[in-house]
Amino acid sequence: MRSEFMKLVYSDTPTDHHKRINAGLKAIFRNRVDSRISIIYGASGVGKSTPLNILCDLLGEQYAMNVTLDDFLADRATRAMVAGKRLLNINDIPEVWKDFATIKAITGERSLNIRGFNQAGKVTANKLKIWASGNYLPEIPTREKDPMYKRRLSVIHNTGEQKKEDDTFAEIIIKEEGEKIISWILNLSDEECEYEDPATVKEEWEGIASPEAVYLKANYEPSSSESWVTVMELIKKCLLFSGNEVGIEKMKKTMKSLGYVIKDNTVKNIQDKTNS
Repeated sequence: MRSEFMKLVYSDTPTDHHKRINAGLKAIFRNRVDSRISIIYGASGVGKSTPLNILCDLLGEQYAMNVTLDDFLADRATRAMVAGKRLLNINDIPEVWKDFATIKAITGERSLNIRGFNQAGKVTANKLKIWASGNYLPEIPTREKDPMYKRRLSVIHNTGEQKKEDDTFAEIIIKEEGEKIISWILNLSDEECEYEDPATVKEEWEGIASPEAVYLKANYEPSSSESWVTVMELIKKCLLFSGNEVGIEKMKKTMKSLGYVIKDNTVKNIQDKTNS
């Protein structure tokens, strides 16, 4: 019978995501840096961050840290606090992810030169595992896609429905299952732990972050002859295709990057591949 913590971790995620969840959990205790950022994606209020908050409480301030990504990237003193930590839990991934250099350094270097505010630099071993959660996934710039998809990301979909808030739920699990949770994670076998391959990361990430690009590439291509459709019509079709609503400016930006000519919110050189 699964514990309440295990239900939190697994119940609202696809079965084929369970190995990537296990890999991310086991990495917290491997005593070395893990290059992957495990990101739980789902709607607001579905309990994405609850198991991570429980782990942070179990590990305590000496080994775990909760932070927003913007604070972590913008504030040097906050970044300095990762020295000696095993788990960095990033809450609410922002819509725009700006500083990839810092993230790549944190997840790729075995030792870090940590320098707090008005302090001398100090080299420390990097044993960090980063987990994060968010209601959306930010678009990744083209120049960063290859390294991020190949070595830096793991996506976990929480497909649950919004839950009633219960401030005591996590406390009860910590009290009743605390030691068992750590023991269970430590005893996960290597066969139970495996991150997804880069092609899967790319497909799943872009399907959420850039559904309009996935839709356009599957159904249309730029045409040498003049043929047109309105941007709003494509947005409506994309919504039916992906279930995600895309803003007009985002759709126009993506279309321009794919070689389409847009004037007065009308695409002038588009061809339907599905009818050719």
